[in-house]
Amino acid sequence: MKLYDTLTKTNVDIDANEINIYVCGPTVYDHIHIGNLRPIVTFDVLRRLLEHSNKKVNFVHNITDIDDKIINQAQRLNLSEEEVTKRYTSAYFEILDALNIKLPKIVKVTDVMNGIIKYIEKIYDKQYAYELDGDIYFDTTRIPDYGVLSKRKLDEQISGIRVKSNENKTSPNDFVLWKKTVNGIKWNSKFGLGRPGWHTECAYIIDQEFKQKGFVIHGGGIDLVFPHHENENAQNLALHNKNLANCWVHVGYLLIDNEKMSKSLNNFIYVKHLIESHNYRTIRWVFYNTAHTQPLNFDGTIIKAAQKDVEKIISTVNRFRTFLIANKNNIPSSSLVCEEFKKALFDNLNFANATKVIWDLIKVLNESIAYKKIDENIWAYQQLIWCLEIYGIVPDMIHNEQIIDQINQWTKLLNNKDYEKADTIRNKLINKKVL
Repeated sequence: MKLYDTLTKTNVDIDANEINIYVCGPTVYDHIHIGNLRPIVTFDVLRRLLEHSNKKVNFVHNITDIDDKIINQAQRLNLSEEEVTKRYTSAYFEILDALNIKLPKIVKVTDVMNGIIKYIEKIYDKQYAYELDGDIYFDTTRIPDYGVLSKRKLDEQISGIRVKSNENKTSPNDFVLWKKTVNGIKWNSKFGLGRPGWHTECAYIIDQEFKQKGFVIHGGGIDLVFPHHENENAQNLALHNKNLANCWVHVGYLLIDNEKMSKSLNNFIYVKHLIESHNYRTIRWVFYNTAHTQPLNFDGTIIKAAQKDVEKIISTVNRFRTFLIANKNNIPSSSLVCEEFKKALFDNLNFANATKVIWDLIKVLNESIAYKKIDENIWAYQQLIWCLEIYGIVPDMIHNEQIIDQINQWTKLLNNKDYEKADTIRNKLINKKVL
């Protein structure tokens, strides 16, 4: 398998038998929007693909449950920070479940604070950090390769920094490892009361979970390349003299009417609202028609098209299941590997080619029904189910005992040429969306 690597700007071979994946999670001060969702769905597909290819996958996902945004939200809602983070963490898990996301190993920042503090102390003791006005800053001038991931020039790096800069820093690129504060939840360290910087939280969790071993894929949205991932990588270079990941996979922006979606622009759509009006398969399918590295423009047209596509897929699967039963076949309980689909996704998650394979299989099934060649093409059904398993959108099995009995009645009436009664049963099956 090959994946495009942001650092080398080449496709990297993913041939290890055990793969470590880390994807940056949400800061739980609010509900997630659909821009946050795209990386989650993309890496869920990657995980499913690798596991269906007999790879062992260690997938870790963090929850940032300390942040100024959380403090501000707690004040607005008149709640404690813990109440805010519990509310939105719970809401996030509900969304993952509703969208059929296989749950990664979740690590909350507050659960590993002692380790984060020791991690910062190691960086400081190795003289890659310095104290300034009570805060501890990472000294980026000590890292010759700083900027290797984002390929940014100095002036571009400065403009990309999202926190207020201290003019007395050694370099404008230096970032906070430990922030001295009297506000909000804080911890004691040898540097005094405070809390860690965002970039250190993720760097530590990756270091702790994977321990500098195995093949590491680090994923997230393209907006995280700088400064977040660049600064994570700098800390790993300081402590271990190696890059944090073997492959950096970044997912493109989500656009609303060709404008980048973000909470700051107030043009976002909460995932929880989208789930209320659309089936999870439709929401996932939206992401399968554009290369994961490219921007995706989200509008009413794309969601309607996705809904139509998913309805066609579900209809074909259910109709084929009905004709399997009518032909006295059991509905296969196992799927078959679809090599063409696998080949497409092994080529840097080529969703366009993979999705084409699904439509080719749909065509085979529809022709099987039309030309009464059900038995000869059970393989196509099993391969289609395998593809849909990878995409996380397998249609529910709705053929219960009542429906199976009606199918058998319908078949018997047709064989007896009792077409009037057969049509009555047929209409019932159509209403139940299995014919």
